[in-house]
Amino acid sequence: MTEDQAKTFCHNHPTVETALRCNQCGEYICANCAVHTPTGYRCKDCLRQQQKKFDTSQPMDLVFAVVVAGVLSFLGSLVISWVVGFWGFLSIFLAPIAGTIIGEAARKVTGRRRSKKLFVSVAVATALGALPLFIFSLLGFLLTLGSGAGGWLSILRPVWFGYYLVTVTTTAYFRISGQPLRLKR
Repeated sequence: MTEDQAKTFCHNHPTVETALRCNQCGEYICANCAVHTPTGYRCKDCLRQQQKKFDTSQPMDLVFAVVVAGVLSFLGSLVISWVVGFWGFLSIFLAPIAGTIIGEAARKVTGRRRSKKLFVSVAVATALGALPLFIFSLLGFLLTLGSGAGGWLSILRPVWFGYYLVTVTTTAYFRISGQPLRLKR
């Protein structure tokens, strides 16, 4: 056996020498093509095929989940608007609770079926449900900015609604996708 016969090259990048193989199909893969999984390295094709098995959502799941997430998010923002009128800092506690409720409600109406498209749709619907009151609070702040009226509450109102929008959206997404929220170190 010669030295050229012993060399192996990546299936996707024929000029890149490698000794790493996909543990599913056995093809040679380079470091750029390898995806580390709990069971070893896999090529992106095998990983894509494996993930398709877990995409179980049906077309009507998107409709139901989007409606539920949008409506609950809007209702949550109304509750936040009432709370902001009295104690704005409470939105720090209420937004994650609202996101959890939205994510769980969306999981319930979809029968706990899963797909990336479903998760993203719920996140977008949640954000769109929270967006109207954020925009109104921002416009209210900008209008009072020119007139000098409104006080400190007009400044904080868009902050609380912005916090609600971001927090409720991310919490709902992570809740419906079943992924734990991990902070990077």
